[in-house]
Amino acid sequence: MENDFILILDFGGSQAQSMARKLRAQNYYCEVHPCSLGPETIRKKAPRGLLLAGGPGNRAFDDQILKMGLPVLAMGFCARSMAKSFGASCEGALLTGRASQITFLPCPLFEGLGESDRFFERIDALKLPEGFEPIATTVEGLMPAFANLEDKLY
Repeated sequence: MENDFILILDFGGSQAQSMARKLRAQNYYCEVHPCSLGPETIRKKAPRGLLLAGGPGNRAFDDQILKMGLPVLAMGFCARSMAKSFGASCEGALLTGRASQITFLPCPLFEGLGESDRFFERIDALKLPEGFEPIATTVEGLMPAFANLEDKLY
């Protein structure tokens, strides 16, 4: 198998450790590091991809990690921060603390998944920047997931 190392940057909360357990269960090697890890250290570690997980909205990450050519999966506030770093605008929360049925659009990230109910802590109204598109929708027409497929930013 080619490099199966996923680097997880922890922005607080339990999400980073939870994702590490799930990745390890799928036979990926992963390491969890603080969100302060910089691009040079990331390059030296040579991961297959990055996962940005957890945390409140008051922690920032170095935007340069998004331009390293690595696939990046940003979750929660990290996803909002990633979109904002490319020019998105956030117009506030549309859904908080409840479940909704979700449809996954064609995307390598969701290969093999069908419609299902998911619990969301929060879905924001985002005006996506150029190059980004929705990759999942709810029955209410909300967008819980988006990507720049060309740059492998999810």
